Amino acid sequence: MTTKEMIQREFLIEYTQKDYSRITVKSLCANTPVARTTFYSYYENIDELKEEIEDTLIKGITTIAQDVSKGNMEEMDFSIFLTETFHYIKEHWSDIYAFLIIQPNVRFIVKWKDAIKNHFLLRFPQKSVISNYELISETIASAVIGAYSYWLKCPDKVDVQKLNQIVVSALENTMSVI
Repeated sequence: MTTKEMIQREFLIEYTQKDYSRITVKSLCANTPVARTTFYSYYENIDELKEEIEDTLIKGITTIAQDVSKGNMEEMDFSIFLTETFHYIKEHWSDIYAFLIIQPNVRFIVKWKDAIKNHFLLRFPQKSVISNYELISETIASAVIGAYSYWLKCPDKVDVQKLNQIVVSALENTMSVI
């Protein structure tokens, strides 16, 4: 693990244990352990560190869409995309859980919703001209993140395959009526 990864890991540990406003460079460096100058060689402040972690998580999800679609979002198998996204969330469970459940991170949630809305636009470009398009895409993005949040909170109550079918069906039904 690199020094930068150790700093990020320690940040996420502290993020799950105490209020974000109480996380300090001093505590991160003491627990990593690295010198404060090392921290500042990577980041200007705690928020920049947090934002890099957010961006890395979101990039992982957008990469899945690119890989599954092979550059053609309109023809992408949405069921495969959802399955791969579920695997990604499982791999990054504690990080995403921290940002969605423990201390909901609004900036992270907005970035994720923006990624979903962008995928939606790329998949259904002809729909962007319909009335209330922004509202519809915001609703879909919010519902998807809501479903993931519920799964994170109650993993034993969610059949991932069923949830995948529900999301695909809801998307298909939404597209057929607009």
